Amino acid sequence: MKKLFFSAMACIAFAGSAFASNEVVSKQDFLLIGMNVYVVEKPCKVHIYVVGPDGNKSWLTGEGGNLSWDDCGKFKDKYISDMDQKGFKLIDDNVTVIWGK
Repeated sequence: MKKLFFSAMACIAFAGSAFASNEVVSKQDFLLIGMNVYVVEKPCKVHIYVVGPDGNKSWLTGEGGNLSWDDCGKFKDKYISDMDQKGFKLIDDNVTVIWGK
C-alpha cells in the first residue's frame, strides 16, 4: 500500500511541475499572421557610435517602433546604411540593438 501511495504522489508531483514553469503571455504581445502563426512585436531601438561629417564622435539612436525580431535586424541594417550615406561613419562596429524595452 505504501508503494502505491508513494507512486501516486510521485506522479502528481511530476505532473504538477510541468505547470510551474509556464509563462503567462498576453494577447497584446502577438500579431496574428496567416493561419495560427504568431509573431511577437516589441519596440526596437538601434544605437550606433559614429564619427560625423564634422569629425565629432557621438552616439546616434534610431527608433523603429514595434517590430518583430527579424524586422528589427533589418531596421538596424537600414539605419546604419542611411547614416553612412549621410556621412556618419561607424566606429569599431559599435552597434547596440535593444528589442523589447
